[in-house]
Amino acid sequence: MKTISAFILCFLFMQGISAQETIMRINTVDTVEIEGNLIHVGNDVLVLFIAGSGPTDRDCNNSMGLQTDAFKMMADTLRHHGISSFRYDKRGIGLSTRVPESELSIQDYIYDASFFVDKFSEEYKKIFIFGHSEGALIGKVVAHQNENVTGLMAVCGTSIPLDDIVREQLSKFPKLLELAEVHLKEIENNEPLSEVNPMLQSLFRESVVSYLNQYSHWILLRK
Repeated sequence: MKTISAFILCFLFMQGISAQETIMRINTVDTVEIEGNLIHVGNDVLVLFIAGSGPTDRDCNNSMGLQTDAFKMMADTLRHHGISSFRYDKRGIGLSTRVPESELSIQDYIYDASFFVDKFSEEYKKIFIFGHSEGALIGKVVAHQNENVTGLMAVCGTSIPLDDIVREQLSKFPKLLELAEVHLKEIENNEPLSEVNPMLQSLFRESVVSYLNQYSHWILLRK
């Protein structure tokens, strides 16, 4: 029994050594550098983690109070099951290249994720995407477009256009909803926004208007 126990401990120790975690900085075609953590266990399967909206980093934490380490813990669990993974800070987030909010686009996020799928498919036999919230939408589009994606795990995604979400959130504030309807129509018609009420500034600040429009476009296209 002692011999067997010693063998098991030795085996587990060797497994821990064989699983290597590397911090990578990867240049995309448009010179933006994306930083992420690659846990390499073997070449059979890799899971690509795509974080949700806002300043959410590779570990599923953000500066707005979200401290979960969810992706980090999931990657560690996958490691113990012999599955490799890559989680990264989206452009403009964490330690990846800073990009002005006004220059961020959902299309760029889709491009980056597809870029990683192509890159890692050269080494790994199967690529699965795990997308959370906005990451679920990005993963859905990439899985539809890129034949190198083996499977998709979409968590807490939505198929509801953002304008409907805004209407629901403001349903208890009819005066603000009336003002918001004007801006939603302006966004839909690609028109400049009229003066935004201070109470709606966080929803309709100029730097994110085009992003909101793109987001709804992809939801409608892929739902």
